[in-house]
Amino acid sequence: MPTNKDFKRLVRARMRKTGEAYTTARVQLLDKKQVPAPPDYARLAGTMSDAALKAKTGCTWQRWVRALDRVAAHTWPHRDIAAYVHEKYKVPGWWSQAVTVGYERIKGLRAIGQRRGGGFEATRSSTPSSATRRRRRA
Repeated sequence: MPTNKDFKRLVRARMRKTGEAYTTARVQLLDKKQVPAPPDYARLAGTMSDAALKAKTGCTWQRWVRALDRVAAHTWPHRDIAAYVHEKYKVPGWWSQAVTVGYERIKGLRAIGQRRGGGFEATRSSTPSSATRRRRRA
């Protein structure tokens, strides 16, 4: 019994319909079968994984992007997107900011560490070990 019997039937049906050679029809059907992988929104957002986001907001990055694209939120200012997420979807304040910043990064509106206006910001934080060293010196 031949392998991929159903696929061969599809190829032969395409040959009859289009008049293509077997190899050409097969290549055309193979190209259609390969669906591109969806983008890795969590990596593009750069803030947190899909699992963590879904646990806190109820939606994954893919669903947030789809919901915000539906209302063309990429054209809105940051404040309006955050307010929309907070009011429409009842997401707490900090998480609505996280969704907004992640969405802006996914859409290419900002890079990591960049403000929406285009400027960058850097902050300094102290770790427990550096704080301990400072106390010892004093």
